Amino acid sequence: MRINLSQEEAAFAALTDERVEEIAAFGAQRPMSAGEYLFRAGEDADCLCVVLSGAIEVIQPNGDTPVLIASYGPGSFAGELNLLTGQRRYLSCRVTESGQVLVVGVPQFRRLATDRHHRSDSRLTPAALLMPTRWPSALRSA
Repeated sequence: MRINLSQEEAAFAALTDERVEEIAAFGAQRPMSAGEYLFRAGEDADCLCVVLSGAIEVIQPNGDTPVLIASYGPGSFAGELNLLTGQRRYLSCRVTESGQVLVVGVPQFRRLATDRHHRSDSRLTPAALLMPTRWPSALRSA
């Protein structure tokens, strides 16, 4: 299965600049190079990756021919699901265009969730921190 998003849908699914800045206070920015793996299937979930520039793809290992699941650009993120579930990674994330990535480790991700919880909406969960904020208003209120 591949997720096919139009450019418009991909923009709606991206984090806002404000949300990226908020998350950046809890992570470390570093360069990423085309061909590099940010994480691989089977590894422990040790970080959330937010694309600041460049592009990544999420792939499912399948022998010599991995299956493309989704492609992401700036403002998108990968690795959050396994941070939330505590399970090992079942997909890999490969850089397709060199750029910059924000890496948020597990302790920092937990601090981000706690800090935001105390500063604002008490209903927020770690998953809500990553909820894209550019969804059409009809979807946000659903």
